[in-house]
Amino acid sequence: MGRHDASRSGDVRVEAGIQPRRAGADDPGMPLLHPVSAPTIPLALAAVAAAALFVLPLALLALWTARACRGGEGAWFGFVLRSHLFLTLVMFAEAPALLSLHLERAFLAGSATGVIAAWWPALVSTTLHMVALTWAVRVVTRRLRGVTGEANSVRAAVRALAARLLPVLGLLGALWALQRMEWRLAGASALTGIALRLWLDLRHSRVLGMSLEAVTAGELRERVFALAAHAGVKVEQLFVIGARDARLVNAFAMQGRCVLLTDTLLEQLSRREVEAVVAHELAHLKLRHSLLLSATLVVSATVALLALYPLGAWGFALGGLISWQAYALVARACEWAADREAVRWTHDAGALIRALGAISRSNGFPLDWGPWTGLVFAHPSTRGRALALARHGGLAATEAERLLTSEDTDPERWTWTTATVNPEASLEPVAGTTARARSANALGWTSFAACALAAAVVVQLARVFPAALPGATVTLSGAVLGAVVMLVLFDQRATAAYAPWRDALARRLALPNAAHYSGFAPGDTPRLYEGYSDWDVGFVYADAHGLSFTGERAAFTVRRERIVGITSVPGMRSWFPTHRVAVRWQRDDGSVAVFTLRDADVRRMREMKYAAARFASTLEQALATPATDTTRPAGLPPEPAQVTSQDPRHVAGWRTLPVVVIPAALLACAVALLLGLPFAPWRGPGAWEVFIATFGAMLIVRLPYLLPAARTPRRDQPATDALDRAA
Repeated sequence: MGRHDASRSGDVRVEAGIQPRRAGADDPGMPLLHPVSAPTIPLALAAVAAAALFVLPLALLALWTARACRGGEGAWFGFVLRSHLFLTLVMFAEAPALLSLHLERAFLAGSATGVIAAWWPALVSTTLHMVALTWAVRVVTRRLRGVTGEANSVRAAVRALAARLLPVLGLLGALWALQRMEWRLAGASALTGIALRLWLDLRHSRVLGMSLEAVTAGELRERVFALAAHAGVKVEQLFVIGARDARLVNAFAMQGRCVLLTDTLLEQLSRREVEAVVAHELAHLKLRHSLLLSATLVVSATVALLALYPLGAWGFALGGLISWQAYALVARACEWAADREAVRWTHDAGALIRALGAISRSNGFPLDWGPWTGLVFAHPSTRGRALALARHGGLAATEAERLLTSEDTDPERWTWTTATVNPEASLEPVAGTTARARSANALGWTSFAACALAAAVVVQLARVFPAALPGATVTLSGAVLGAVVMLVLFDQRATAAYAPWRDALARRLALPNAAHYSGFAPGDTPRLYEGYSDWDVGFVYADAHGLSFTGERAAFTVRRERIVGITSVPGMRSWFPTHRVAVRWQRDDGSVAVFTLRDADVRRMREMKYAAARFASTLEQALATPATDTTRPAGLPPEPAQVTSQDPRHVAGWRTLPVVVIPAALLACAVALLLGLPFAPWRGPGAWEVFIATFGAMLIVRLPYLLPAARTPRRDQPATDALDRAA
């Protein structure tokens, strides 16, 4: 038995002139996740087999692409099915097959092999095949489906491919480093892969490569929330995905209690059909299918990989395939369950059947497929779902078939808008969901990273000067310094996104020069709107005629005689006095309503209190000036119950603290690797202290929301629960 076989089997051999050597993780000749022992294939034959494994899938893909581009009935669905087959072979069969050939012999000439040396042929081949599949999908979707825009761009495809491969590369680098007992290099490699994936995800806040926008007010939002209330489901937010370029008609339920609808779904389906689809997605939320599917994937993958570990790389591949099939099986069961719940709530099985048929036709999918084809997809066939819905809804099978193939003649459609100015232009909002998410994510991760680095510096100083920072003083000092750093960043950067929005909004809204840049929020009780204290951003101008506001989401005018008072009031609970300007006005029935404004030109949080007083005085003086001929928007300010918002205490309170643990741990490990701090607690202050200090700093920053506050009745709305509701 040669040296490679001995190291793989774990035996300890004593040969003439060779000292015993322990085969294990410190043996650079032990490739991890190799296939089971097999006779070594001659190198020349292995090279031919590797070339065939690389070329044959590409030839098949080219043939399938050419066949799909010729068009015809079922061309798109056939290509989707073959693409899934190609992806399955590449992901689960290619790597074990190439590893079995031991191609590392060709370039290492019998020297010690490692994880990277053994895996790089499989990794390169798999990557090139993924690139080829991405290209084929782009060509076919453009030819058959007419997909254009960002969803089908080269940049989006490269970004999606990089997001999938970077964590894998980081993991392989970590395995290579672990084999050589380079623990810090292993951690740095794994964390780098994760960090790059997070950076790509945060930089491009999209779903399936498409932009999304929150629908925080309007008739559609009210109807979705009413359905949620009827079903006993709490919904945090409703989003509309811009899918016209992608030609996608669908709906999704996401973790975080969010419902996503594509704009094409709202355009092509009637109101009844949309409500049936929404009820289906709400059922997913109520039954917690997202959590169930995540648990299924993790548990099945763990069990399968542990059970098949003796098979090496083939066991790894087979375990992945088994876990996917387990996930798909549970996913199909979830679809049946959500259909049943939707019919039970709406008592309208016909609308859901007709909607399923319309969605299948719009996406180019057939109504039915065979049992073997069904193993590829995580959804049951449309016809199977329709017949099951008919049984639950008391419809005949013939009626289900008729509904499945017919179109609803109802011309009414749900309408929505994310802008008050030129809504037909389909312009992405300047201060919309994408811009807010990108800014908030950047600030959050930057402040967390700076906090962890500050805590690590304190720990490093404690190692250099142990007498100056003894015992628990290290973590306490690190927590205080980290909190100070975070608060300084919040003060400097929390409102930084408003500066670039100003000029873009001024060009789009085309308002008078005297208009004042400001944020708007309904009511006088601080709420969060997609992470910000302002529901809308725009310009306010006032004279003797009244006070007008024009933004992307709201446009209204309150006449001078209706304004009761303008005062400065406390804003969001914070370490900084973040005051706002409250405008009290009289409704038609004589009751008093409130909305608040904030001077959006203020660049520091600590300046908001004094800026609010100046802003209130400026508005009062402007109301005393003569009226002008400026065109003013009609309508009245939206009420708090008419827009979607969150209680800050629910977003930053005790219940969200577990979410902070993971980023705190990742950042603590990263800075410990960067500064060379120990991970073992018995080796002195190190990564553990950095983690505790970082978590403590986050607690200090959130302290205003963690401390109990006296509950006071809302002045703008008699029922507090109505505003805390998601429905």
